[in-house]
Amino acid sequence: MVSVMLTAQIGAFVPCLELKTGEILLRMMSKISNLSNEQLAYHSARLAMGVSLLFHGGVRLPKLQTFASGVAKGYEGTFIGGFPSLTAGYFIVFAEVAVGLGLLIGGQFTRWALVLGIALMGVLMFGTTLVEAWERLPSQIVHLIIFYLILMNRHTSGPKVEPALK
Repeated sequence: MVSVMLTAQIGAFVPCLELKTGEILLRMMSKISNLSNEQLAYHSARLAMGVSLLFHGGVRLPKLQTFASGVAKGYEGTFIGGFPSLTAGYFIVFAEVAVGLGLLIGGQFTRWALVLGIALMGVLMFGTTLVEAWERLPSQIVHLIIFYLILMNRHTSGPKVEPALK
């Protein structure tokens, strides 16, 4: 009843606008119900990883300098201490945000986001093993495996093939 009243009130001001409560939700549910379990699993995993990485990096953006300095401090006394580890601290945040956005946007962005995600896990695993922070390694390996599985899924867009020149 509220939606009918709201529609009538808005319709009085904007006659060409028809609001149908839940129409968008119904369209989404219709599309989702037509997906196979394989497609649903693929898109669910892709979106969940996208949200995870986007917010993992996103919450660090306001405190970027503090985070990067903390990374640099953690690698003091190693051969990547100082500027290299400070640079890595900045890179990690932007890479996480880029991977997250790419996975959420989908399409051709998915493939490149996954490759960047795998490379990021390689960088993180290198640093983790360098300082022997073994408690961080399982999480990074799990992320690496999930990125690999999504990349290898047949629903992930492959390379664009240009037609042969004649």
